[in-house]
Amino acid sequence: MQIELTPTGERMIVQHYQHDEQHWLIHLFHVVAYRFAETFTTDKNVLDYGCGSGYGSAMVAQAARSVVAVDVARDAVEYAIAHHAKRNLEFRVIRPDEALPFRSGQFETVLSFQVIEHLHDPDAYLREAVRVLGPGGTLVLATPDRRTRLLPLQRPWNRWHLTEYSERSLSRLLSRHFNDVDIYTMGGEKSVLDIELRRARRLMWFTLPFTLPFMPDRLRVAALGAGHAARRRWRPKGSNLGPPRRFQFGERDLSIGRDLWPSVNLVAVARRR
Repeated sequence: MQIELTPTGERMIVQHYQHDEQHWLIHLFHVVAYRFAETFTTDKNVLDYGCGSGYGSAMVAQAARSVVAVDVARDAVEYAIAHHAKRNLEFRVIRPDEALPFRSGQFETVLSFQVIEHLHDPDAYLREAVRVLGPGGTLVLATPDRRTRLLPLQRPWNRWHLTEYSERSLSRLLSRHFNDVDIYTMGGEKSVLDIELRRARRLMWFTLPFTLPFMPDRLRVAALGAGHAARRRWRPKGSNLGPPRRFQFGERDLSIGRDLWPSVNLVAVARRR
């Protein structure tokens, strides 16, 4: 039986991100983050802590000793098993309100890509990451950079995000749990980044006043959900179907380094002594 995964606007399902420039660029953000992580995952026992559809876990498994990839969404894990199975890669469903089902110090590297912004209790999540890392273990984490997405104090216009971080706020959060924290930024060619920056600016202003800090979160999410549904109704029928397009930009046009600006994502490397 062919297992398919329903797009939500947040899940990275590769075949749904190859038909227009915006989606292709978002796909590249994820790929470049996983490429960056290869330095910390090659020949290592790795936990992908929030693996989604599993494409990135499969990338890591090409050079890692072993990868365990977990997610709270059962349908995403079932899709990952069906599409990305590898000998050294295991997918598992976890419960969001329980400790990870792994012994302390089991992993050398934990990956957390585009997860922390979704969490009600990021400290509990990070405590579990620390627990399952051995001494000298490394967390590699990627999350959107709010500085190019939101006005000061503005709540996220992505209805699935609870908190988006700046370089300073992410460093402060991670430093509560890790001894050494380095924050990098994801930048790139201006003409390529402008595709995402224009989208972010449009949504930054379009979603006011529902994203103002005093707006109850229930109303924020309801209003953003209604806007998303309206855009889907007006989208041309079949716009996400058909063969993948070829684009004039790719991974080489994005990079991760110190103080790259403008920055579309933050990438943190946090170490446990």
